[in-house]
Amino acid sequence: MSDFAMMKRLVSRPPGSLTIAAAKSVDCYTNAGYLKPRRVSQAAQPTPAAGEFLMWRDTDDDKTYLVYEDPDVGTRKVELT
Repeated sequence: MSDFAMMKRLVSRPPGSLTIAAAKSVDCYTNAGYLKPRRVSQAAQPTPAAGEFLMWRDTDDDKTYLVYEDPDVGTRKVELT
């Protein structure tokens, strides 16, 4: 099972957000929903809210990252290529 499916909370709970319980999967086609993370474009790395992930375009080097704020270990990011 992937880390994605094991996340207890993928995003916080503002209206229109998506919460995934442990060991659950998401079928965006049959449930008529979609996941649209917040997009940030700036030079400094943003700090998401606890449990949130976002897309960040670093305007200094024009790279794009997926950034996740893990409440237990802090900010994690991975560069998208």
